[in-house]
Amino acid sequence: LIRLGGIDRRGMVNEVTRVISNQLSVDIRGLSFTTKDGIFDGTIKLRVHDRDDVKAIIDKLKEVDDLKEISQIM
Repeated sequence: LIRLGGIDRRGMVNEVTRVISNQLSVDIRGLSFTTKDGIFDGTIKLRVHDRDDVKAIIDKLKEVDDLKEISQIM
């Protein structure tokens, strides 16, 4: 489970899911995003092989503009 937070903008969820599904070929098992006052908070449940996959996903998501917080939740 990965927790995300940042500045909401048009296309943010699309960009996040494209990075995970298309660029990294990882299956998304669940997705939840909420927005309040221009700030979003979300969680993504993924099917990964090991911790190295999670690290690669987090590193790639750090390249997404306006994504300010990324953390793994056990």
